[in-house]
Amino acid sequence: MAYPHSTYTTTRALSYSYVHIPPQFPKTQYILFLHGFPSTSRDWRHQISFFTAKGYGILAPDLLGFGETSKPSELEMYRGEGMASDIVEILVSEGVGVVVGVAHDCGFKWRESQKSESVESLFFTTDNEINKKYKGALGGFRTWLTEGKTADLPAYLTSEDHKHYQHAFSVEKGGYGPGTNWYRASLRNINEGDEQKIPTSAHTLRHPTLLIASTNFITATINFPERMRPHVPDLEVETVNGGHWLQLEKADEVNKILDKFVEEKRRV
Repeated sequence: MAYPHSTYTTTRALSYSYVHIPPQFPKTQYILFLHGFPSTSRDWRHQISFFTAKGYGILAPDLLGFGETSKPSELEMYRGEGMASDIVEILVSEGVGVVVGVAHDCGFKWRESQKSESVESLFFTTDNEINKKYKGALGGFRTWLTEGKTADLPAYLTSEDHKHYQHAFSVEKGGYGPGTNWYRASLRNINEGDEQKIPTSAHTLRHPTLLIASTNFITATINFPERMRPHVPDLEVETVNGGHWLQLEKADEVNKILDKFVEEKRRV
């Protein structure tokens, strides 16, 4: 199901496109859904329909460089502090206070490409051998594109998903370049000055936190739970058998886990 998008222009003169669905009942929580790369707010459609039916408020933006949101070329516009302020402005403009934040992906550093179908099939493939050879190995992604390789798309992606993906990352929309600016910014360390201003007391995340980890080889190798625990004392971990796009591949299971966590923490 497609949801209507609202637009908001921030004080940085950037136009954001986002899904906004008010809660059905007074004092019901909002859930803020933040997508990863390469993606748009559409990737949360199963969660949006599930939580909307339960009465929750929803806000799901196309983040900077993606979808119908602005795609500036200046790297400085992708500073974390600036992008976080953009989202806060949208929340304030819609009268939203406290939210439950749900986010996907830690980000990968892909180069820009115009071979959209080749890139799409590599990102969404569930073939671990392909993932290891062409996403996990040095130079693998370049080889995949140079040779114009493609892989079968998984069954959880519909023809409408494919059309959306092709449109969202078409040459006319800027391809993958704007989205990769998030990671170029990280590589060039443009956030260093802002990060140094963060007080030591804020280095630990004390909010109740849920990590839904997949069983794909990248997640298993990195071992996110062990990396997070020293900095997130109130961490719950749920593992779902699947690949990178769990919110699409295992939507019902992810929804059940999220729902349980949100309900439990709301009662605390």
